[in-house]
Amino acid sequence: MLIGLLLPALAFARKPDREVQAPWAKLSKLVKGKDAEVKTTSGATIFGTIRRVTADALELDQNRQVPRAEVRSLRLDERHGHWRLGGTLIGLFGSAAILGATGRDKSGDATAAQMFVPWGMALVGYFVGREIDKQALLIEVLP
Repeated sequence: MLIGLLLPALAFARKPDREVQAPWAKLSKLVKGKDAEVKTTSGATIFGTIRRVTADALELDQNRQVPRAEVRSLRLDERHGHWRLGGTLIGLFGSAAILGATGRDKSGDATAAQMFVPWGMALVGYFVGREIDKQALLIEVLP
């Protein structure tokens, strides 16, 4: 039910990945302290948090370094937008409205499903919205 409500959002709301070219000197401002996927000239992929950018290398967490000559590109996953909130609200109120319209038990009290399913659907909506909010920044490193 919730997935049917959020599928159009998945198709149209996700922002396309941003691609930029940056010289080594400006790389520090873009990537310092962020989790990144580093592509090397040999085709290897290295994952890690970028601690700092020096003149000779890219320093990652756990005392790893990637020499400047080997860095081809970087990919940073960022979160933008408000679909986490939108997905949560769609899940909560959409499922509550549908379950509320289906009626109550004979005593007139709300059933367990009517009380707990909307909260579960709100949680599902949050995670769907979080996926929609993702946007990758692809940085091609200029020599």
